[in-house]
Amino acid sequence: MGSAGSGKTTVEQEIVDALRNLGFAVKWNVKPDYKSEGEARRNGMDRLNCIDAVCEKTTVVVKGVQVKKDINDSLNYRVQSYNK
Repeated sequence: MGSAGSGKTTVEQEIVDALRNLGFAVKWNVKPDYKSEGEARRNGMDRLNCIDAVCEKTTVVVKGVQVKKDINDSLNYRVQSYNK
């Protein structure tokens, strides 16, 4: 979560690529901000410069989420109080 321009997509792309390089099957859900993963990647073509630009102002919080059935239901439950 974060405001526009805080580096969410840039960090997501790094995580997705790292996990895929480790052999994980990763689905990157970029909607509603982008139509597809390709569009999100095109937006972040200058990824290293983006990382440099946001690393000074962005705090990355890692939170493990335990799920029982549907991960989307679990995530939506945890962030519903942040939706305006």
